[in-house]
Amino acid sequence: MRTVLRAAVVLASLCFARSNPPAGDADEAMAERPAPVVDARFAPLRLPTVDGARSFDLPGAARGPTLVLAFAAWDATSRRLVDAWDDATREARAAHELQLFGVALDQHPERAELFALDHGLDWPVLWDPFDLLEIDDVPRAWLLDGEGRVRAVDPAPDAWRAALVDASDASADGVPPFDEEAAARAFGISEEETPFLVPQLFDATPGSSAASAWRGLSRLLLIAPWAFDAASFEFGLGALQAYVDRHPDDTWARFRLGVGWRMRFDRSVAQPGDFESALACWRAASARRPRSRVFAERAEQYGPQPDGDEAPYGWIDAAAARVAARGVSPPHAFRAPTAGERGRVPPDAARPPAPRDPTDAQPADDSWFTVEVVVVPAAGTEVERTRVHLGVVPDEARDVAWCNPDGPLEARIEAASLPEGWSIEQAVLVAGDDPAPRSQEARWVEFGLVHPPGASGRVRVTVLVPAAADGGACRLLRRDVDVALP
Repeated sequence: MRTVLRAAVVLASLCFARSNPPAGDADEAMAERPAPVVDARFAPLRLPTVDGARSFDLPGAARGPTLVLAFAAWDATSRRLVDAWDDATREARAAHELQLFGVALDQHPERAELFALDHGLDWPVLWDPFDLLEIDDVPRAWLLDGEGRVRAVDPAPDAWRAALVDASDASADGVPPFDEEAAARAFGISEEETPFLVPQLFDATPGSSAASAWRGLSRLLLIAPWAFDAASFEFGLGALQAYVDRHPDDTWARFRLGVGWRMRFDRSVAQPGDFESALACWRAASARRPRSRVFAERAEQYGPQPDGDEAPYGWIDAAAARVAARGVSPPHAFRAPTAGERGRVPPDAARPPAPRDPTDAQPADDSWFTVEVVVVPAAGTEVERTRVHLGVVPDEARDVAWCNPDGPLEARIEAASLPEGWSIEQAVLVAGDDPAPRSQEARWVEFGLVHPPGASGRVRVTVLVPAAADGGACRLLRRDVDVALP
């Protein structure tokens, strides 16, 4: 059985209308965040911690001078600045002279949590995958006084005291203190739901498309990722998609819709097309706002990367080993970083101990499993490199399950199928290490291609996997997939 798949190269059109906006909603744009400039009040923000254990309101959680440090664990400069602030403020924090809050803009919270554990951070690190701070680059820092006013932007770690002394005594402009209880009453929101809503909701008109989108985003940020709640994902994604359909020029909303798609892809409630949709939204947002490194990096982290420690998460394996050596369990990874994100090709030891004979395998069509292919090209390189992600999803209707004692899924990139001048980084890939006798998770592999600029062609991938349907006997299945690269 051969399947020809034209790999999506993440066209912006994939992130356009996919639903009909609710007819009864009043049309209103989602308000942009007021810039946190000196002497302005820091606009209200509610974010969960990277472990999902609780949430904090900023600046409401501030009890005196507070430093809000936005960073990303994929950014080397961010990681160095976090260490610098941690060292420079340790005595002041111990004396309760300064509070420190980190805000990680990573897509994957457990990676920022691992970074915090590895570096021994004893202050809250919050999670802002949607970039509710609305910043274009990291790291950024804001020094707030006890009233929530911004006293300095990007102060040096050793100069925060002077920044507080030298700040203007003018009263804060812009956003007034936030009265959430009064706002909730105006929206008819219960006390039980209020802690799980972002304060931006209350800047919108009740019943408007903007209010619906903020409510959906609240579900995606504060409920769905931690509860694996399929209904909350459906609600949140549907509300954001309906808003983007009405406001196709809202770049922030398009980026955030992509965050939601990828978030669901990483959980057990993933649906076909989630990863591809996420990349499409991020590419479209980045094209509309090219100055945003946050937008660009979100898509590019899944594409070709530099080798070793220069990769976005090249540090992560050593960090996990150091944390484990201290007797601390590393955070559970909703989805482990790919080899590309680590900047390392999987070792030969990961291959099956004995090559399987494809002629012994039974051809498998979509009634056994479906195949998804997502292609992420490198940005701005003279020699084109591309990363291919290939997923195999067992059919639920037939109760297809992987037979784990018989070995993992194996994907072979057929070298003979490569066009002239193309090369691959590894010819055999494996996926699946579930200790259970049978399991039904989607299995993904990835590989890198190097090819001439502007080239197009097809690459043959042979998928071999032991599986059973309807509780029956295990058999070795085969699917030949021709991946068409435009």
